[in-house]
Amino acid sequence: MNIRMFIRAVCVSITIFSLSFVFPQKILAVDGLIYQSGISIGGSGVDWAKVKTDFDGNTYIFGYFSTTVDFDPTVGVDSYTSAGGYDMFLSKYDSGGNYLWTKVWGGAGTFDDYNSLTFDTDNNVYVTGEFESTVDFDPGAGTDNHTANGLDGFLTKYDSNGNHQWTKTWGGDSHDRPEIVSFNNDYTNIYVYGRFFSTPDFDPGAGTDNHTSNGGYDIFLTKFDLSGNHVWTKTFGGSNHDYSDQIYFDANNNFYLLGDFFNTVDFDPGSGTDNRTSNGSYDNFISKFDADGNFLWVKNWGGSGTDRAMGFTFVGDRILISGIFVTTVDFDPGSGTQNKTVGGSSDIYILELSLDGNFKSIKTVGGSGVDEAYNITKDVNNNLYIWGIFSNTIDFDSSESVDNHVSNGLYDLYLTKYDSDLNYQWTRTWGGTGYDYPTFIDIYSNTFHVSGAFANTMNFNGDNNSEPHTSNGSTDIFMLTYTLDITPPVSFKMISPVDYTNDNKPVLVFNKSSDTNGISSYSVNFDRDKHRNFVISGLPASGNGQQDYVHLDDSNYKVTYRNENDSDSGNDEITVLIKGFEPNFLSEGAHSWSVTAYDSELNERVVSNNVYLDKTNPEIKSLAIQGLGSITPGKTYRLKSQFRNPVFSGTAFDKFMGSTKTNSDGTTDTFESVASGPKTVSIDIKKQGAYKKYYDYSLTSAELANILSDSLTKYTTFSLTPSKPLVNGLYKVVIEVTDLSNNKLTMSPFYLSYSSGSYTTNPEVTPLQTEDTDVPEATPVTSVVAPVLSNNQSTIFSKTQDIISKICNLIVGIFK
Repeated sequence: MNIRMFIRAVCVSITIFSLSFVFPQKILAVDGLIYQSGISIGGSGVDWAKVKTDFDGNTYIFGYFSTTVDFDPTVGVDSYTSAGGYDMFLSKYDSGGNYLWTKVWGGAGTFDDYNSLTFDTDNNVYVTGEFESTVDFDPGAGTDNHTANGLDGFLTKYDSNGNHQWTKTWGGDSHDRPEIVSFNNDYTNIYVYGRFFSTPDFDPGAGTDNHTSNGGYDIFLTKFDLSGNHVWTKTFGGSNHDYSDQIYFDANNNFYLLGDFFNTVDFDPGSGTDNRTSNGSYDNFISKFDADGNFLWVKNWGGSGTDRAMGFTFVGDRILISGIFVTTVDFDPGSGTQNKTVGGSSDIYILELSLDGNFKSIKTVGGSGVDEAYNITKDVNNNLYIWGIFSNTIDFDSSESVDNHVSNGLYDLYLTKYDSDLNYQWTRTWGGTGYDYPTFIDIYSNTFHVSGAFANTMNFNGDNNSEPHTSNGSTDIFMLTYTLDITPPVSFKMISPVDYTNDNKPVLVFNKSSDTNGISSYSVNFDRDKHRNFVISGLPASGNGQQDYVHLDDSNYKVTYRNENDSDSGNDEITVLIKGFEPNFLSEGAHSWSVTAYDSELNERVVSNNVYLDKTNPEIKSLAIQGLGSITPGKTYRLKSQFRNPVFSGTAFDKFMGSTKTNSDGTTDTFESVASGPKTVSIDIKKQGAYKKYYDYSLTSAELANILSDSLTKYTTFSLTPSKPLVNGLYKVVIEVTDLSNNKLTMSPFYLSYSSGSYTTNPEVTPLQTEDTDVPEATPVTSVVAPVLSNNQSTIFSKTQDIISKICNLIVGIFK
């Protein structure tokens, strides 16, 4: 056994248990990010960019730059110089991180900027942003000039090689800023979400669709077809600035909008009215529309300061929203109250809502300085990630545990992982002595791309100071690539109980995973989907190397590690006795138990077993004997001479049985009906001898096969011949049937009288025995088995045996 792994596991494991419902122990994961590479790009001015990955794993960096920048991060050179203040660029890297190309465009104006990028299913690229003056949007040999009235919006399509396809522009005489470009769920339309000022015409074609803002910035959502033709625009806003943040489409192409508002806003862009008034400078909102853009509902929350909703994602039937708050905020958008108060200048929040916008939970994180969350996303396993900036010292774990991080400079970057239930896992931080900002984190499979801007010197390898980079100008662009260890532990074997049992207090036994060095802990669950269940978590990966090491033995559980003192780790076992399984506690029916193995990154392997508790005895019906017909227990039957090897037949069956149990808290659990099915049938024949006692004669058993099933029972027919032929005498016959759960039914005995003579009367007679005492394993001379004889020989032998038996009984009677 690996003693270091044992010591480590024991140090971090805490056993939590309950005889009712137990929340599993929180196990802090080690940061599972594995650093792959880091690049920095920049000139002597201000450069800013985001990262996005297409469906094939190619990576695009897009944003704006000033002065002259070499966009090739390798030893090669691919330099471009901005035409005005800030120009736009789009760089592509293949899935291996190799630089491919950069496209740039911009005009003589001060500011041309990309804000968002997305892909269609063919990996064509769609970008949106704002521009001023005149810009040629074709970065190739062609020309596609567009002139802005003020700061105007644009939507441009490029193919996967960066070749210009088309550009659509719109705007008024002031500032129009598209923030997000997105496809709906079935990729049939393009949507651009943003804010505008004054009166722009949102139709970039020959038509006109003018909208006028009510005050400062208002919010717009425009729908385009796949060719960039305008379909419709919806706008709403109040007398001050209102901001758009994100858009999400569900499976039915209903969409949700996230943003911020100030003063009073009518959120229904149609003929209806749904006014909401902010509590402070800026409050947050989420609104829902149907696929045609019809308003459905809006929810809002906020305090007396400037609060920002920055991003959201959807997990199952939940909405997770990340943002920033600066005072005290009631995060329940309904009639309830869920107040949280900031600890510093600004804190981070994660708000959980139902799909109808109803409050579910709120989590806040913050220290004494500026702490902000810029977005939230999920991986393929619905683990959640938020990122942003922090300053000073902050405990990123808002539970009873502590995970403090200290910024190196003014603002540092962080990435925090939660599981799908918002249980804290880990935080990774980066930063130098200046201002460092994350702009986007993109997850493709198990690869993380982190983009942002940094000033001065920043270490790209997180906590390991092995890769410092220094900016060339005010801010440079960085992209960090990490892979996440998502390999689950090696599978392991559930030993018992498996399938059917009649044990009311089963001991749960499983083999340890062979991935010994990678396992941090185990948890065991019994009936996890029931109200009344058992959970024990934080079981360490190893015992202490002894043959039988008792890790825990209290009033609730006993946990033992076995076979750890040999060289074969494959036979190492962990046994768990749940002492809450008092006699008859478990109800008859279908149960389940599972074991989860966690590695240090909290990747998990779950192995489950069904446990069918069958406490109902099997039965036999239609019992018959060849030559006699149906048999009734308690009666005696005469066998004709030709049936000294009688054939027993019948039907063995097992009833389906389940249960419903009422728990102490008033809840009920229903357990599905089960039947293990008949397994064996045996015929025990004892022969009456001296003193009218019965002695073992033959025991014949057989495994049952061809088990059938209907809605009520599992059943099969059997036909069985005793192992020894009968000789003249009286026999007691006991038939027994067992099922797969080892439940057993022993039928009441019946009696067979056999004589080599022939009978002409009814075979059923009055019982002949006067005593019924079994004497096992003692075989008197009267029970000696004769060889198989001819009919005449059999008759002579039988009469001789009767005479000898009578003489013996007479002698015994004289000497009694």
